[in-house]
Amino acid sequence: MNIDQNTVRNLKINSDSSLVIVNGISFTGSTTTGFNYLIQRNNIYDIGDLTLTATDTAKVTYNGIGLFGGLATVQNNMISLGDGNTKSQIYQGILKANANINRVYHNSVYIGGTASTASGVVSGSTWAFRRTSRPTSGNDEIINNIFYNARTTAIGGAFEYATGLDTNINVTASKNILFADFANGGRTGIRNTTIATSMTDWRTLTGQDLNSISENPNYIAPAAGTPDLHLQVPPATVPAEQAGQLIASVVNDFDGDVRAAFTPNDIGADAGNFLPSGDYIDPVISNIILTPAPVGVPVAHDVLADASDCSGFTTVTLNWSLNGVAQIGIPMTLVSGNNWEDNYLQVVVHSIAFTITAIDGPV
Repeated sequence: MNIDQNTVRNLKINSDSSLVIVNGISFTGSTTTGFNYLIQRNNIYDIGDLTLTATDTAKVTYNGIGLFGGLATVQNNMISLGDGNTKSQIYQGILKANANINRVYHNSVYIGGTASTASGVVSGSTWAFRRTSRPTSGNDEIINNIFYNARTTAIGGAFEYATGLDTNINVTASKNILFADFANGGRTGIRNTTIATSMTDWRTLTGQDLNSISENPNYIAPAAGTPDLHLQVPPATVPAEQAGQLIASVVNDFDGDVRAAFTPNDIGADAGNFLPSGDYIDPVISNIILTPAPVGVPVAHDVLADASDCSGFTTVTLNWSLNGVAQIGIPMTLVSGNNWEDNYLQVVVHSIAFTITAIDGPV
C-alpha cells in the first residue's frame, strides 16, 4: 500500500485544549507484512494555528508525518512547517514513535518561522526529525535526508533541533544533512535529554552520522507561501550533490525523475545535476590492473589504477609490503585522465602485497 503524491496543506486548529496533535500524515500499519507500506512523494506544508491567542495555554504538536506503528518506508517527501506561526509550540517534520523498524530515505524537511515570547503558550522545542521509540529488534535506517531547522526562538529552555533520538542503539543514521542555526537557538541534535550543539558533539554522543554534513542545504524557497524545497541550481552550490549513498530501492525522486539520469546519490528528495559546495564525495579507486601477472622470477610489475574524485588528489600512493613488512610507499604518476601508474620489482620466493591510497585534494 502506498501513500503517494499527496499535497497536505492548510490544516488549522481552533481549540484551547491542553493537548492538541495535528498530523499531516498519520500512519499506523501492519507489523507482520514486511515493508509493504510506502509513504512517498508527498508535499506537506502550511500546518498551524487558526485562532489561538496570546492567552491560550494549549501545547500543540504539529507533525508533518507521524509514524505510530507498522513497518514503513518514508522516502522522497518534502515537508515545510512553522513559518507564519509565532506561537512556541512543537513542530516535528518526521516523528517516529513506534517499536517497529522504519526506513527514512531521501526526505527534505524544513522547520522555519520565529517563536515569540509574547505568545503566552507553553514553550516547545522543534525537530526536523525525531525518534522517540526504537525497534525491539533490528535497526531503523535514517539515510540521505535533509533535516534543516531554521526556526528562531527566544523562549527559555526551548531549542530547535535538526534531529533527535531516544537512544543511539537500533539505528543506522548516515549521509544526512543536519543543519540548525546555533545563534537562533538551533542545535544539531538531542539524544534523550542530552543536547549535542554541533555535528562533532552529535557524532561523539551517538556514534551516528559519521558521514553526514552540517551545512545549509540551499533550498530554493523554503519560507514562501507555497514552499519550494527543491535545491538551487548552478551557479549556486549545494552540499547534497553526490554526497549520499546508493539505495537501490529508491529509483525516482520527489518529481518522479529517475535518479540515475543525474549525478548519482544526491541527498534529499530532489535529484539533479547540481554544483557541490564542498568535497563530500568519497574518492573512488577502481580497475586496478597488474601486468604482467606474477611469474616466479624477478620482473618489474606495472600497476595501473583509475582514481577519481571531484576535487582531485594531492597524492596517489602505491603501498607495498615484502613478506608482511611494510616498505616505503611509491608515489604514482598521473598518466592520462583518471589513470595513475607505477611499478615495483617482484623478487623470487618472496610474498609481496600492495594497496593504493589517494589523498583528497582541496575544493
